Amino acid sequence: MNQSDKIDIGQELSQIRTFTNGMTSKDKGLTIGNSDTIREVHNSFARQDPFTIEDDDRTGGKEEDVFHFIGYVPNNG
Repeated sequence: MNQSDKIDIGQELSQIRTFTNGMTSKDKGLTIGNSDTIREVHNSFARQDPFTIEDDDRTGGKEEDVFHFIGYVPNNG
């Protein structure tokens, strides 16, 4: 988002960037987290595991979000 003047971030991210302009970091994160498009694309890259571990504590709860986001930043130009 900080490099949108140098790279094409696409329509979805451009709309989010405009919408969240002036919001706190927390509110920006909530907005990104509530984007169905970003969630669907992110989850499409998730590795499909044929095994389920019953004691896996990464399933989240009422206070825990099971989604995470990855940020890419330019390095050395």
